Amino acid sequence: MNNVKNKRFYKVISLFIKAIVLAASFYYVIHKLTIAPSLLALAPLQLSSRSICYLVLTIAFMFCNWGLEARKWQLLISSYEKISWIQSLQSILAGITIGIFTPNRIGEFTGRIFFLRETDKITASLRSIFGSFVQLLITTLTGCIAIVFYVQKNYNNHVPLQSFLDPEKKWNLIILSLLLIILILAVLRLPFFSKWKQRLSPFFKIPPAVFFQTFFLSALRYLVFTTQFYLILIALGMEIEFTSAFLLIAVTFLITSVIPTFALTEIVVRSAVAVSVFAVIDTVHPEIAAAASFLLWIINLAIPALLGSLFMGKLQFFKA
Repeated sequence: MNNVKNKRFYKVISLFIKAIVLAASFYYVIHKLTIAPSLLALAPLQLSSRSICYLVLTIAFMFCNWGLEARKWQLLISSYEKISWIQSLQSILAGITIGIFTPNRIGEFTGRIFFLRETDKITASLRSIFGSFVQLLITTLTGCIAIVFYVQKNYNNHVPLQSFLDPEKKWNLIILSLLLIILILAVLRLPFFSKWKQRLSPFFKIPPAVFFQTFFLSALRYLVFTTQFYLILIALGMEIEFTSAFLLIAVTFLITSVIPTFALTEIVVRSAVAVSVFAVIDTVHPEIAAAASFLLWIINLAIPALLGSLFMGKLQFFKA
C-alpha cells in the first residue's frame, strides 16, 4: 500500500515539474517573440523567392544541426546505455525545452539524462558535459583563429573590442593561457585528486574513437550553424563575402559563448555583440546582424523548444 502511495506521490510531483517547465518554456519563447517586430524592423525582410529559399534552407539545416547533436549524444552514452538515434533526438529536443529559460542554457543536459533508464545520472551528466566541452573547444579554437585575422585586418580599431584585441596584449593572453593549462595538468597529477579522477572517469576516460568522432561531429555542427547565420544574413539583404562573414561570425560566436548570460538578457547580449562585431565593415548595416542573430535563435532554439515539449512526458525524474 505504501509503495502504491509513494508511486502516486512521485507521479504527481513529476507531472507538476513537467507542467512548470512547459509553462516557463512557453512563456519565455512567447515573451521573446514579442520583441521580434522591433528587431526585424532593423532589417525589413523582402519576401523575394531568393530570401524565402535561403530561410527554408536555414530551417532545413536546423534539423541537420540537432540531428548531429543527437548522433553525438548517442555515441557518448553508448558505453553505458544503448539508445536509438530517434530517442537521442527526442532527449535533445526535450533538453532544449528545459534549458531555453536557464542561464547559458545549462538546463539542456537534464533532458538527456532523465530520458535514460539505466545509466547513473552523474555518469550521464559527465558525458553530456564532455560533449558540450568539445563543442565549446571548437568554438574557441575557431574564434581564436578568426581573431588573429580580425586583428590583422585592423578591424579592432573600429569597434569596442579594441582593448580586448590589442595586439600588444595578445602575447600576455597566450602566456597566461599556457600557464593555466600547465597548472591544471599539475593539479590533475596530485595524489588527492586521484579519487576525484575515479569519480570523474566518464569525463576523462573517453575511448579515442569516441573522442575523435565527437570532435568531428562538433566541427560539423559548427559549420552548420555558421552557414545558417550566413544564409540569414544574405536573406536579410546583407552583401558580404562568405570568407568575411565566416570571420565575423566566428568572432561573434566566440564572444557570446564566453559571456555569461541570463535568460532575460540573452537576446540583447547576442544582438549587441553581433552589431559590435559587424560594425567593422562600412559597406554593410550592422543592424542586419542583430536581426539575423535573433532569427537564428528562433530557428535553432525557439522552434526546437516547442517541438521538445512533445517529448517532455517521456522524462523520468524519479525511479519507477
